[in-house]
Amino acid sequence: MPDDAGQPAVAQVALVLADDGDKQFDSAPSQVPLGAVQLGGWQVTSVAPVPADFPGQDAYLVKLNYDLALEPEVPGLRWFEFGVSFSALADGLPAVLDALPRNVVEQQGPTAFSLGRHLGFVPSPDGAGSHAQLPAVTPFVDVFGVGTAGVRWRQVSRDGHLVRPGSYTAWIVLVVPTGCDKLEAELTARYDLTPDDALGYRPANRPARFQLSLPQASAPQPGHRGSVSSSAAASPPAPTGPAATKTPRVFISYAHDDQRHVDAVLALGVLLLRCGIDAHLDRWDLDFRRDWYQWATEQITSADFVVVVASPMCRMVGNREIENTQRRGLQSEMSLLRELLHADRATWLRRLLPVVLPGGAVSDIPLFLQPQTADHYVVADFTVPGAEDLLRVITGQTPHLRPAIGARVNLPPVP
Repeated sequence: MPDDAGQPAVAQVALVLADDGDKQFDSAPSQVPLGAVQLGGWQVTSVAPVPADFPGQDAYLVKLNYDLALEPEVPGLRWFEFGVSFSALADGLPAVLDALPRNVVEQQGPTAFSLGRHLGFVPSPDGAGSHAQLPAVTPFVDVFGVGTAGVRWRQVSRDGHLVRPGSYTAWIVLVVPTGCDKLEAELTARYDLTPDDALGYRPANRPARFQLSLPQASAPQPGHRGSVSSSAAASPPAPTGPAATKTPRVFISYAHDDQRHVDAVLALGVLLLRCGIDAHLDRWDLDFRRDWYQWATEQITSADFVVVVASPMCRMVGNREIENTQRRGLQSEMSLLRELLHADRATWLRRLLPVVLPGGAVSDIPLFLQPQTADHYVVADFTVPGAEDLLRVITGQTPHLRPAIGARVNLPPVP
């Protein structure tokens, strides 16, 4: 059976403006069509062999091509979001391990990716052995749901420009219970118009549902187009430290000093994601109303590392140099970090990572994080070489390996 499948031929999520029944004139339509997000097709490729990290699971590389089509009179969207979620017809849950594009904050040219040893996308600068080709991507893009049964991409306008209609490409790595040959898939879309363009109606969509057939993963055909080996040569060397057994989870704690600083923190988060690190920050969890104190507590206590980004406001909050009625969210985070560090210093000294971004200063690290007497990490720029020290400590890859102990030397007696 071929290991590459393209399906379905077409699926469509209608974008409409809905009348919730509060209009005062009977002639108003209950729904006003605006356009649709149209899925042009799937390309589903089995991954073989599946790494030992995923016992009892089959893995697939999935390419999605979709179009945002708007009615001629629709001026454009402030943002729109396309999502796909999966459920198995048998026992067990599918999961999306990685997705492309990841969070995009600057123009990206066409990029080739390979699959790493943990089924994450790894850039292939020369394109050799690549498994996924991503066309140029225009900012801004946010991705949500990686690690769950569904993933969403949000295209956001900036600087007064509206999100463009047209074609988009996305890739995901999907794992399912071994032997699962069909999934239930649901496509959804969300969007926003300016208040004047919405005319008092509510943005809505009509989701599309269908069954997705999966090719056999247990018997791939060598040399067949699209066959994937997870042991690609482009995979990075295996980590040697404690982070080698799983994807490290990182929470980024920072102050909203100004938009420039917020954008720099976002660029750091995107870099960590691109390097196979499960990074989290507040910007990526704005999809519904939250208890932010509870959210921060859960993020900090579940993270393998907490990156604390130095800035003047971070220092002032960490050193308690502002009124207790100001920056209450960050004050709560810093208080919790101090409490955890005091309660178990051996553990949290390793897990708390003070980071200085380009243009920042070591003096803006809060005193309780010991800016001068403990390690801190300077990010020169948002590239792997520019953030190497930070990436090494998070992924457990020491820059210098200690040589093995040799045989004991035998010295002759002194006459």
